Amino acid sequence: TDRATVVAMKAEHRLKWLSKAIQKCQEGKLANNVIYDIVTNKGFTHDVGEKTGVKMFRAVRANLSLFSQKQQRFLQDSDCRLVQLFGAKRGGGVAALDGAPEADARSPEGSGSAGAEEMMARVRQFARQKEQERAVAASSSSGA
Repeated sequence: TDRATVVAMKAEHRLKWLSKAIQKCQEGKLANNVIYDIVTNKGFTHDVGEKTGVKMFRAVRANLSLFSQKQQRFLQDSDCRLVQLFGAKRGGGVAALDGAPEADARSPEGSGSAGAEEMMARVRQFARQKEQERAVAASSSSGA
């Protein structure tokens, strides 16, 4: 996945690419750095409409666990172009990145599948956390 290729896409295609890239990253088929480098490039948000931009922002926010701690901090920071342009639009600026549900309080148009995707992302994140906790517990009990 080439940054220039993705940035050259129409905004709707970039959103579709982001969804597929996140899915591939969850499956271990794509490195999180690839997504991070593209999403944080200023060209990624160029000519993106409100509706598409908010969907991009929500997709990244719902899958923050895919990124390193440092990457997560930047993706939630006001210096991040995605946050600047689309994070605060729904009252969902930096403070709301903790998973507050206010973004779903808007009109029902399109919120069904987006809400379901976000919920599934949270479930996957929770399962990964529990798996990591079990692995840490298992390694610490076997090392003692």
